[in-house]
Amino acid sequence: MDKKYWALIIVLVLVVGGYASYYAYAMTTLVPKDLKTFKDDLKAMEEPFITPSEIKEMEEIRSMLEGVDLKVIPAEERKKIADEIRSEIPLKELQEFKYNCSSNREDVAFRYDVLLMGDVAKDIREVYSKDVEEKAEKLITLMNKMADDFEKGDTEALKADIDEFIKLGKELENWRVKIGKPGLQRIVEKLGG
Repeated sequence: MDKKYWALIIVLVLVVGGYASYYAYAMTTLVPKDLKTFKDDLKAMEEPFITPSEIKEMEEIRSMLEGVDLKVIPAEERKKIADEIRSEIPLKELQEFKYNCSSNREDVAFRYDVLLMGDVAKDIREVYSKDVEEKAEKLITLMNKMADDFEKGDTEALKADIDEFIKLGKELENWRVKIGKPGLQRIVEKLGG
């Protein structure tokens, strides 16, 4: 045989060997770790982002704001309440959720493409979509805006914020029930969990 053929065979053996090594590593180390993460995420999906009682409470607050001028509340009191609202924002959890969406959608899904498990990669990209990540970012922004509008005494802006919060809460619940939870269940099943 010619030297070119030997070189080609050696390169082919190296590529196949490298892929086989990565495949073995991924299947014995990375996939079990991912499976645990997906199971944890699935367990977290049992609880809504915004509970129906929180949505009902926001609807009641929205109704109470009709015909009310927040500026009658002293500025110091509005600031105190706004600071309480800001402190209750689950910022760490929402930031972590956004990071997980991005990481899973880009890095973890790519891993399953490389492992020739495109159906799992597709489900990962669907569950951790850019859309749901943007909704989490919008929720962070909106909650901060609600506190700012309350502090300013801007009743109309606060009512609009509450309306948007309710709408966003319902969208996130719809995502959780129709996409998030079923998608994670499929992923866990496909990975043998």
